[in-house]
Amino acid sequence: MIVTGAESLRVKWLSSNETGETAIIELVCELLNAEKLSALSRCEMCKRWLVKTKADRKFCTQNCRSNFYAQTDKGKLYHGNKAREQHERKRQPTLEKVRKVLKEWARKPLKANTDWKAKMGLRVADVSRAFLTRAIRKGEIASPKYL
Repeated sequence: MIVTGAESLRVKWLSSNETGETAIIELVCELLNAEKLSALSRCEMCKRWLVKTKADRKFCTQNCRSNFYAQTDKGKLYHGNKAREQHERKRQPTLEKVRKVLKEWARKPLKANTDWKAKMGLRVADVSRAFLTRAIRKGEIASPKYL
């Protein structure tokens, strides 16, 4: 498929006996005749050729545009923040369950030498020692009191 156009752009499907080179030559000739050779450009992401339908078009597809901006500093910052927010949203329900159990244990302190992290793992699903350690280091929870 080759996109061509002089006054208006149209799609031209290649016949089985026509090569891509022939179609490209025809496209360039048509653009030259219409004095619109400046409409021929390369995609900034994948470097494929494209015919600009608008003066500011830089990419051949939406996918190329998205990939290009995802690689910029602004795009990296946006996607990084979005990933962090999503991670925090997933952690919050588990953290609330852990806090609830810690409040119960505050009323009735644990016996000395109790492995509270292992005990917490039995009480709250999907809680690992690493999760609890990170939460303590971040100041989100405090270790329970012992007798």
